Amino acid sequence: MKRLFSRALRVSVFFMCAVVCTAVYAESPVVNRGRIDLTKCNFDTVRFVDLKGEWGFFWNDFVSNTDSPPDFVSVPGLWSATSVQGKNYSAFGSGTYTLKVSLPSKASDLALYIEQPLSSVKVFVNNKELGEIGKVGKSKDSYRPAARRVVFPIPDADAELNIIIHSANFDYTRAGLYNAVLLGKRQQLQSYVMRSTVGESLLIGFAIALGVYHLILFLFHRKEKSLLFFSLFVFLVALRMLSTGTLIGAEILGFSWGLNLRLEYMTFALIVVPVLIYLYLLYKEDVNKIIMTVFIVESSVYALITLVTPPIFFSSLLLYHQIFSLLACIYLIVIVILLVKRKRSGYAFILSGILVLVISCIWDVLTSILSAAMISVVPFGLTTFLIIQSMALAWKFNIEKQKSEKTSLKLEDYSKRLKLLFGEIKNAADDLTAGDELLTSTMQKAGESFEKISDYVEFVLGEMNQQQSMLGESHTTTGQLNEFLDNLNIQIAEQSEKSKYAVENLSELVQNTRTLTEKFQTIEESFKDISDASEAGKANLNKMTNIIEDITKGSALLLETNSLITQIAQQTDLLAMNAAIEAAHAGEAGKGFAVVAEEIRSLAEKSSEEADSTGKIIKQMTEAIGDSSAASEHLAESFANITDKVSSFKTVLAEISNFIVQTNTQSSGMEGSLKTVLAQMDKLQNENNMLSETRQKSASSFSQLTSATQKVNKEIDSMINSITELIDVFDQTKKAQKGTRATVLRLTELMSHTEVSNESKPKGRQ
Repeated sequence: MKRLFSRALRVSVFFMCAVVCTAVYAESPVVNRGRIDLTKCNFDTVRFVDLKGEWGFFWNDFVSNTDSPPDFVSVPGLWSATSVQGKNYSAFGSGTYTLKVSLPSKASDLALYIEQPLSSVKVFVNNKELGEIGKVGKSKDSYRPAARRVVFPIPDADAELNIIIHSANFDYTRAGLYNAVLLGKRQQLQSYVMRSTVGESLLIGFAIALGVYHLILFLFHRKEKSLLFFSLFVFLVALRMLSTGTLIGAEILGFSWGLNLRLEYMTFALIVVPVLIYLYLLYKEDVNKIIMTVFIVESSVYALITLVTPPIFFSSLLLYHQIFSLLACIYLIVIVILLVKRKRSGYAFILSGILVLVISCIWDVLTSILSAAMISVVPFGLTTFLIIQSMALAWKFNIEKQKSEKTSLKLEDYSKRLKLLFGEIKNAADDLTAGDELLTSTMQKAGESFEKISDYVEFVLGEMNQQQSMLGESHTTTGQLNEFLDNLNIQIAEQSEKSKYAVENLSELVQNTRTLTEKFQTIEESFKDISDASEAGKANLNKMTNIIEDITKGSALLLETNSLITQIAQQTDLLAMNAAIEAAHAGEAGKGFAVVAEEIRSLAEKSSEEADSTGKIIKQMTEAIGDSSAASEHLAESFANITDKVSSFKTVLAEISNFIVQTNTQSSGMEGSLKTVLAQMDKLQNENNMLSETRQKSASSFSQLTSATQKVNKEIDSMINSITELIDVFDQTKKAQKGTRATVLRLTELMSHTEVSNESKPKGRQ
């Protein structure tokens, strides 16, 4: 970048120095008070002589001799400027320029060339009319301005030439011989005019081609608005070249004097507008929008004035617009300084191009303001600016090509990683499928366990109801026992039978209690299986979550890769279009290259379409992954609920087991007591006091048994509620499992589709 900038800056400085040296170069001798001595000039070796200096001047008079002019004015220059004698003439009127030229004895085949007169002139040499540009006259109605360049051949001259030039102007604020008057060999002057015309035609053709090229680029890339304004700037440059310099627009295209003048002023007014907008679009942070708007509004207003008002009006406002143009050039320099200071991308080309353009514009504006006749360097400055911008575009394409090559290498690496990622996704899908099967079998076992639990709960409820009825009977028996104790001696036989019945009931109760204990142990083992299955489900869920995160990262990487492929396709399309344009320029020799460029462009379009298809597939994968993540979160909540319910139910089972143990102990004690009652029935009378105490203990035991029975009933109700909630949780888990299974199937289908797409692509486009 630095080397390119250094070379561009050197070329620009060398070019400007050459132009400036050419502009300030002065042939000697010069015209002094209406006379010039060229007796020592060899026209065979000297290309031409610039007749600059103090010409004789007759104001508002068309004379036919060169004797005793009343005043002298500078040529090139305006007669409205201060004359040698300090007089000021109006820009509107007529006058006569006179000059006496002393020639060498062998001078022949000479010609006079007036470069770009501003209005109308008629040329006389030795009282012979050589020709006229436009029509001169002493009033506005009798004259007609014209925009032409003419080489006036001089007949065989004597030792002295008396040159008389009539000039008239009534439509323009600048009048007189503003540009150079050249004297030299006719053939050399005609060659000079032809070379300058051809050279400027080539510059105009180059500018138009460059403008069309950037306009076509903009049509293919509508978002790059800087290309549009750069092409507008190039077209303005070409239009200005047509209306200035060698006057190609008037000489070849037939522009009238008024149209040519309006185009010259209009292009001068508008040429800064696309430059400012172009820089603003490229470097928005460095261009002040308010200042830019002020310059654009002023330039647009002045351009509108040049189109709708007569030349006498808009040319009178030129000085004010020139001041604004100088300020705009200064602001452009400030922008360039900011770009260099902040090291913006491509600042070297912008710096060198703007520097040449600004220097050439300032040069022309200052020479115009100071009425100094110097060579116009704006066309050369504009051409140099366009060339440098073309270099910048070529450099940009080179950078893009290097980036494309690097991107291609990265793309190959990403393709390999993508294959590995697809393999991992396959393995993850297989693991997820296996986990789903394990979860399904676990859920089936859990359902069977719940069915067993429901049967156990129903059985326990039946046993508890039976126990409660037995307690009621025991309470009745206790009342009868109290009556029996009152009538112990009378009803001893009946009491003995009832005691036997109580013993049998207690034996059955003990047996039922043992059975219940075994069933609760089975329930505990079933819940242990449920807990283990829940832990396995959690582990599989964590593994599935990690796999989903890897898939999400891979999807993001795929999106970046797809965007990169799209950019590469766009750049390839752009390169193919450039190659097609260059092949068209090459003509017949570039047909084969054009076919290759078209194939490359076709491949770029297909790559863009494949990138769009891949982007849609990746988007579907991302949505599927999001659904899977949501299902995983719901499944995690379900497993947490299962774990909580199992824990609470274990607590309930532990309390029930403790209660059953206590009940079993108490039942065994009652059975022993009743057997003792039966064994000691004969001693009942003697141990009536002991029996009374035993009755009290029995009453207390029955109270405790009743309260325990009520407590068991409450615990069983709680257990039923927990089982109901647990069943609901398992239902939710089944739904989540179905969602997970659907997500896995969808992911597998997407993976299969992606693999088929990758296998169907050519290796060069992956």
